[in-house]
Amino acid sequence: MRGLPALILLLVGLQLQAQDAQTITGTYRYYVPTNESMETARHTAIQRARITALAKEFGETLSQTQTILTKEDNGQLTDALYVSGDNIVNGEWLNDTQEPIVEQGFENNQLYIQATVCGAAKRLSQSSVELEYHLFRNTADNKSTTIFTAGDQLYLSLKSPVNGFVAVYLTDETKTAYCLLPYRNQKSGSQFVEANKHYLFFDAKGDKTNTIDEYELNCDDGMSMAFNDLYIIFSETDFSKSVDYEAGKSKAGLDLPRSLPLDNFLNWLNRQRASDAKMQVVKETISINLPQHNHH
Repeated sequence: MRGLPALILLLVGLQLQAQDAQTITGTYRYYVPTNESMETARHTAIQRARITALAKEFGETLSQTQTILTKEDNGQLTDALYVSGDNIVNGEWLNDTQEPIVEQGFENNQLYIQATVCGAAKRLSQSSVELEYHLFRNTADNKSTTIFTAGDQLYLSLKSPVNGFVAVYLTDETKTAYCLLPYRNQKSGSQFVEANKHYLFFDAKGDKTNTIDEYELNCDDGMSMAFNDLYIIFSETDFSKSVDYEAGKSKAGLDLPRSLPLDNFLNWLNRQRASDAKMQVVKETISINLPQHNHH
């Protein structure tokens, strides 16, 4: 089982490589609930500042789903119209070009955290393939989650409506990007996925090829909570992962995935997206908490 360091992500600045990328800024003031940790509140403020910047630059789309339900009441049939909607920003955040500025204060005796962000962004492509994916902790029989405890194993399920190629990376605050897929012993630069086939990655049960790697999430010393970003990169056109290197072992003596500096990874990713307009990147932020010990 291989361990991964897990800390708060601080993205480094880099030159804009994607042809249609532009620099945008945004600020968001987040009022912290009394039962929320400062680490979680800081992360929420930064994420919402990015969404605010995207909405301001590219606008929002109201996506609505309408459902007509027919129910019987005392012998009479009644039609009820239910409408559910989400505001979806029409752009995507590629990377920070400056580290977020985070301030805190009080307003009307309410603690707030204000985040200001500056980064590279682009308008959403309308031709994206809709991937079905879920993250699981310890077993795929659990519910999909982005909340983990140190020591948990990470699993990723994926299904695509078309044939394609996938790579998966995880980044941490040490400005390192770890290549989780393709696996260390694979010779290909990406993982081929067949249309309409369900895949469960990072699960070595029944693996006779000794190829599949499994991953365990951990917090570094002195941290009670950490945030990492998981990148799922998909394209209908084959591509090759960035040049990476053997990472050796963690402080706990566990093997680490192959890795490369974060700025190298982000520059590689922007170059790939500039040359492949249909390439899409899904970024999920996962939190890792220290286990809670019961005291008797």
